[in-house]
Amino acid sequence: MRNPLALVFRICAAGVLALLMTANNAGAGVVFRGAIDPIFGAFIPGASFTGEAFFDVDQDCLAVDATYTNSDPCGVLTILSATITLVNGSNSQTLDFGPDLSSPDPVVNYIIENGKLAAVDTTDIGPQFVASSPPIGYTGPMWLNLGHTGVAGDGLVATGQLFTGSCPEGCFPSHDPDTSSNLATVTFTQVPEPATVALLIGAMMAGWVVTRRRKISTNH
Repeated sequence: MRNPLALVFRICAAGVLALLMTANNAGAGVVFRGAIDPIFGAFIPGASFTGEAFFDVDQDCLAVDATYTNSDPCGVLTILSATITLVNGSNSQTLDFGPDLSSPDPVVNYIIENGKLAAVDTTDIGPQFVASSPPIGYTGPMWLNLGHTGVAGDGLVATGQLFTGSCPEGCFPSHDPDTSSNLATVTFTQVPEPATVALLIGAMMAGWVVTRRRKISTNH
């Protein structure tokens, strides 16, 4: 290969162009990640869970701090994905709760604070089913619920919780605290724009090629 650096630049440029086109087609949305990491609770001894959810918020809704619903004119909040991984000792299972395509929309409202997504309130999303193997300490349906405590501007905390239930004739979650997870804190961070990520990757790849060429030149 005569000029590997030029090839890397061409590949990165193509990637940036593709991601820019994807971003433009997606509209004026801003993506936020909500990270969840609590202890499950006494109901499942030794168990915990981690999780993350991604949300797309219309750019116009970030301009004014307020509580919005998806019927507000500024735009909607869309759940892109939501996954929870149950852990008990060396055993783990991952449950995929989103995107939830059922009707009605699970998003009840969402709160913008300091120009960023601060909390999302949903109906119970699910169910997803915990299998008996590998053993987690519970087998059956689970629902994910997102909410908040406090109020915007005064102690607002985004929360997430898992509810168990039964499915004898349809599926119904139980909000009994003795069979639910502890209330978890959800931390929201904005995801970098696709073009920014692509440029960072391109810079790292270019740096790697330059370093490699220097090592080859030194060895020779």
